[in-house]
Amino acid sequence: MALLDIAGLTVSIDGAAVLGPLSFSMEPGTSLGLVGESGCGKSMTALSIMGLLPERARLAGSIRFDGTELAGLDDRAHARLRGRRMAMIFQEPMTALNPVRTIGDQIAEGLLLHGLGGGDVSGRVADIMARVGLPPARFPQALYPHQLSGGQRQRVMIAIALAMQPALLIADEPTTALDVTVQLDILGLIRDIARENAMALLLITHDLGVVAAMCERTMVMYAGRSVESGPTRAVLGSPAHPYTRGLLDALPTGDRIGRPLRVIPGSVPRAGDRVDACAFAPRCAIVGPVCRERTPGFTDLASGQTVACHFADGAGGTGGVGRTGGMNGRTG
Repeated sequence: MALLDIAGLTVSIDGAAVLGPLSFSMEPGTSLGLVGESGCGKSMTALSIMGLLPERARLAGSIRFDGTELAGLDDRAHARLRGRRMAMIFQEPMTALNPVRTIGDQIAEGLLLHGLGGGDVSGRVADIMARVGLPPARFPQALYPHQLSGGQRQRVMIAIALAMQPALLIADEPTTALDVTVQLDILGLIRDIARENAMALLLITHDLGVVAAMCERTMVMYAGRSVESGPTRAVLGSPAHPYTRGLLDALPTGDRIGRPLRVIPGSVPRAGDRVDACAFAPRCAIVGPVCRERTPGFTDLASGQTVACHFADGAGGTGGVGRTGGMNGRTG
């Protein structure tokens, strides 16, 4: 049974669709990367799973976690799962951490709330801090967030997320604003701990190189929907959707030194501007009339990829339209 199974998930805010319909699943111990530009729905997906959507948001569809339906679950019941069974590392530790509470108290909070501290909460916190590279001899629990560097604060965030050994770990841009060398350490730490504890890892990032190094599978999102998903090696090595190809072409590589970077013209449509057609059509280099008339269905490729494009199988505008026998955008 899948640990996380999302089917037909949609989210709207003030009547404007911001996410979905979106479907995918994850098995225990697997890793999935969500990639795409800002505004494509990656963080909204994570917040939907965690039950942290803004009050004005309206969610429909199904989010099943470890057999429990999360859609429609009241906040008290959702809170019993947060931290204990699923946890999230937020992208900016300076705003995610409480500036007036010590790091020790913040790591211990979840343990105490869920009754997992045992008789020696301080000792448990010290062990967790040492595991994430903050040995107690150098980093007393009485320190405050402002007394730490950006990378050290992110390690505290990881410690908070991992304190109760959740089954699902969501990392939302966990290395934002960190130095490159610090990024490498943080990502390696997340990967190693997830593997050692057989956690499912949902990684949200703009960096395709990070996905290549961290994730077994990748889902490319655009305008709140999945446009391509499958094994990371296939998605990044032989991209089938023009948006995925555009993201890869925009990477600064050694053979492009001295030449302008390639860009995808235009921008992601705003929630209120999305229509029942291919959302990528205004920016696409291979757009055809059918792209402006109807939303593409999903096509399953022999490589294991699933792609939402009218031209996915080279059928001149018929590929993927109205298909019902494929994965329907699911990735596991």
